[in-house]
Amino acid sequence: MRMQFDSLCDALLMDGHGFYVWLAVGTSLFIMMAMVIIPMWFHKRFINNLKMHSSNVIESQPQDEAE
Repeated sequence: MRMQFDSLCDALLMDGHGFYVWLAVGTSLFIMMAMVIIPMWFHKRFINNLKMHSSNVIESQPQDEAE
């Protein structure tokens, strides 16, 4: 079985096209990671805001309801 490239350096350079290939791979990975991390971050922020505001609502309710 013959390998496509003679060395690791040749495989990374890809006959002069390596920069564009690895730039595309890096951009794609960055976008896919952002598609996972950003919604998780917004969800965590939403839950924290919800907890903060719900505790303020509970504390501000009148005590007459207990009677």
